[in-house]
Amino acid sequence: MRATRRFLVGVLGVFAILCVASAANAADNPRVVEAVKGGRHEALRGLLKQPGMANAAEPDGSTPLLWAALGDDMESATLPL
Repeated sequence: MRATRRFLVGVLGVFAILCVASAANAADNPRVVEAVKGGRHEALRGLLKQPGMANAAEPDGSTPLLWAALGDDMESATLPL
């Protein structure tokens, strides 16, 4: 019984850490999308040097690549490559 309880507490702890990390990353994501929307290539280059920013997505799931494609912005679309 104690082993099961410890396991559940451990799983909940890991889940809480992942939720906090995801929320922290989500706070940075709009900067990447806004840089693409505004055509600010230098700002985008700087943001993409940070780990995980190439995979940034807004809460609705839209990504910088989507916005680059919608804006016909080939430079922003190819920067993460």
